[in-house]
Amino acid sequence: MSQRLEHVCSETNPASAGKFLSSDYQLKAKDFTVLKNNLKTVEEIQRSANKVREGIVKEDALLFTKTTKKLKTGNECAHQFHEKCFSILNDNDKKVLEMKEKLEELVKKHKNMYKFLTRGNLKTNSRRAKEGRTKARTRKMKRMTANMENILSNISSSYRSSGVVQDLDLSKIQLLTLRQTKWIRCVLKSGKLAENFRRTFLENLKPVVKKAIAEASDSDSPDADSPDDDSDDGSDNEESCESGERVETGDVEDSEDEVTRVEEQEEEVMTVEQAELMEQYTNDFVGNF
Repeated sequence: MSQRLEHVCSETNPASAGKFLSSDYQLKAKDFTVLKNNLKTVEEIQRSANKVREGIVKEDALLFTKTTKKLKTGNECAHQFHEKCFSILNDNDKKVLEMKEKLEELVKKHKNMYKFLTRGNLKTNSRRAKEGRTKARTRKMKRMTANMENILSNISSSYRSSGVVQDLDLSKIQLLTLRQTKWIRCVLKSGKLAENFRRTFLENLKPVVKKAIAEASDSDSPDADSPDDDSDDGSDNEESCESGERVETGDVEDSEDEVTRVEEQEEEVMTVEQAELMEQYTNDFVGNF
């Protein structure tokens, strides 16, 4: 306990409260955390000393007779040792109480000086931006995983039970919409579909979805016209399906009316040229994987 109290009173350790006891020291906004931590340490020392005192009192009581309360023969040395312990604890309590009062005064003074300051105000803009980017990446990864799991569970009954794709429901694949293109690409890149299942999956997608996947795949290739954007903004970047990789997605999304209009157009009968074009898109996309 005495060592812990010396640690609190140290002036060389920046995490200790010794420097605050100087009359020349001016409290700063960031000192509040150090003051609170040292006050908590002093209170723990005080509680530990009280527990030790209670234990010594119980042991010392056993040295006396129950009826006459006289010291038993042969217990003089033990009683003297207990008395010495009580003396040390009393001195220690005085120092702890003095330090506690000083720290409580400093905490009160700090609150009066910086009464409108909260913990959020102590964060720098760069730190706040860094935390925001980390939270954004975490949210995107969770959203991506949830959407992938939803698609795989819908198109495969075996995935729902065992987590492995061993069958495909073609009717459910044909219900996937243009709005789910981003997550369909993540499913294809995740490696959870074997080669034969992947081809069957692509062949049974709606033509407009196939076209969107193929165009997105072309834009991600090294020969694409648009340059890579390495900005660390956290708002325009999307976590890709492969670990550690980030791809540019942008903020543009189709409105519901536009998606509905496109899905109505796809119900029309395809011409021979359209069928050949869709087959070419499928072959090119499978070749990229």
